[in-house]
Amino acid sequence: MKKKILLIPLALLLVISLVAIGCPAPEPSPPPPTPPAPRVPTLAEPMTLEEIEAALEPLRGRELVVVSWGGAWQRTQTMAQLDPFAEKFGIKVIQESPTDLAKIMAMVDAGNTTWDVVDVETRQPEMLGPRGYLEELDYTIIDPRTTVPEAVTPWAIGTIFWSTVLVYHEEAFPEGGPQSFVDFWDVENFPGPRSLRQNPYGNIIFALVADGVPVDQIYPLLWNEKEETLDRAFRKLDEIKPHITVWWTSGSQPVQLLATGEVVIATAYNGRIYELQQDGIPLEIAWNGAHASIDSWVIPKGAPNKDVAMLFIAWATQPEIQASITEFIPYGPPNTLANAYIDPTWGPVVSGLPSAPENLAVQVIADGVWWGENIEQLLERWTEWMLE
Repeated sequence: MKKKILLIPLALLLVISLVAIGCPAPEPSPPPPTPPAPRVPTLAEPMTLEEIEAALEPLRGRELVVVSWGGAWQRTQTMAQLDPFAEKFGIKVIQESPTDLAKIMAMVDAGNTTWDVVDVETRQPEMLGPRGYLEELDYTIIDPRTTVPEAVTPWAIGTIFWSTVLVYHEEAFPEGGPQSFVDFWDVENFPGPRSLRQNPYGNIIFALVADGVPVDQIYPLLWNEKEETLDRAFRKLDEIKPHITVWWTSGSQPVQLLATGEVVIATAYNGRIYELQQDGIPLEIAWNGAHASIDSWVIPKGAPNKDVAMLFIAWATQPEIQASITEFIPYGPPNTLANAYIDPTWGPVVSGLPSAPENLAVQVIADGVWWGENIEQLLERWTEWMLE
């Protein structure tokens, strides 16, 4: 009868050997952190558009206080969604601006919330929701199933994609301009004054792209190897820092710098660049490695018209309603079905939107959970780095 041969794994042999000579066995390393799993349940059948509109009918005569950022974006919201909503359902929409997180917190803490729906940026739901300052959204009313997962949280659902992109002045590069952030960092082949935002948001991402990290690996690295990855990003930022002639602090600033020729390459918000292109200024956008951010709707805790707010968000995030934004501004819908409802006769047609499939595929989609957890620490490090 043949004897069975017992195969002992190499790792086990090492442990046995160490114990035999009196050394303690090495403790296994803890698993690295991973991005949190989606916290929104998958629902079979949320309300349809017809059901939402039927539920809004009995609410005629009510009010809804909507808060956003002002400027061109809030004017767009007014034309595309707020005015049509008020007219269709007989609900008085009262607008305020700008969005103010400190004010939301103060209202909730005082038990005197007066805002019903607020437009917030990518990281802000994670700064408020887990701390009890936002209502959880009702996903039996709101349908999240065709919205990109990065734009859905327990407290927020996306209303637009907007991108911070690489932009260059075509006249400065007659042989062809930079096509990625690798080229932005290449000051020999693409010379000229440059501008970046005075903020770590976006710049950390661009530095990693410039250092060769694939766009789909940026946030996995930031989750699993945060400190090493941030050190890598800041080392790369050290390289470009001497070549940045202006650190911009408002969305209008890089637009003015590019228009006047004070800089020839910059990062900027895609919507601002579209306006200049329409005025005939020869600027070109490179989508490769851009940072696609998300604005979302939230409901502050204790909102006086929570029922109206929930139905408004459900209505405004339907694909045919969300698509209407693109008639007035080149920001893309996070609802993946909305592109089918965009009229090609509108100015910023699908191919020029941040959410266009070919554009979104080469961008880094912002992870609001990661930024919500890390922005305060990063702002401190960024301030110290800027003073070096």
